[in-house]
Amino acid sequence: MLLVLALLACGVPVWKGPAGTELPLPEIPGSHLAEITPYLLPAAGTLTLFVCHWDPKRAIPVALPSDASEAEAHLLSRALRAWEDAGLGVRFAPADPGGGALVFAFSAQETADASTFADCRIRKTPVDAAGGRVLAAELVRAEVYLPRSTRPDLRGHTRALSDSEQMGIALHELGHALGFQGHAQRDSIMARDRDELVRRGRRVLDGASCDEPTLRALYALPSGTVLSRIAVSPFRTERFDALAALAEERAMAGPIARVGDSEARIFFVTQAGEELGMEILEPAGLVRHPERLALLADPAARRALESGQDAAGNAAATR
Repeated sequence: MLLVLALLACGVPVWKGPAGTELPLPEIPGSHLAEITPYLLPAAGTLTLFVCHWDPKRAIPVALPSDASEAEAHLLSRALRAWEDAGLGVRFAPADPGGGALVFAFSAQETADASTFADCRIRKTPVDAAGGRVLAAELVRAEVYLPRSTRPDLRGHTRALSDSEQMGIALHELGHALGFQGHAQRDSIMARDRDELVRRGRRVLDGASCDEPTLRALYALPSGTVLSRIAVSPFRTERFDALAALAEERAMAGPIARVGDSEARIFFVTQAGEELGMEILEPAGLVRHPERLALLADPAARRALESGQDAAGNAAATR
């Protein structure tokens, strides 16, 4: 506690979690890492909030859209190089379309909003490492969907995105794909401000580096660093605990965590490639109100849990 107070007195940024929990963050000027929406692990009566990113020791295989024009492919390649030069330590390697760990695609509806899914594989429960509590977890796949046109205006008109707009959006979505979920309030490529994205996109097109302290701060932490661990009522995690036990019994991959603005997801993958998981609503709100945690099992997970219960009941009846 004295260490945290001393760090606060020196102006060191601090993650502020539920019930007054605090964790010092890397002291990088201009970082907005404290505004991140963390990944979630709801298990055994505990909600664990943590950060997750790629292992910078390994190149990330990237697949560009198969339908990208030469100009679009060139712009996306420049966006990737900009993040390589941003001081995170990440490297990208080309992969066949659709076959990379990080996959680009253009939205089916050209005027749709951009979106990104970044999946974090959790391999072990928390262990002591790097002077703090961490999960053995890292990003294993990301999908980035990009628009080609603006959204319709009040008259229903659209236009093709400019190069600066495309670059700004690509840099922003790549920031999500690299592990920063949620949005910064200001002064960051991870802000919602479209004008800010266009300015930064234009600067990168003019040859400037992608200077983003927020992502540098994220990659200064070990992937899996636990920001907060909060006790919740055991009944709030019992469905996930049952699914996790079933997943272990059936040798499923996972758990895999995904988090967005309005919902998060945690799931397992069967050997046949089927996802069994649960949705978590309003993940950002759980940072302040973990008592609101609610898990909504998807149909596949419900069926698996019901079949597991039936099998357990039949086994008990035959004994």
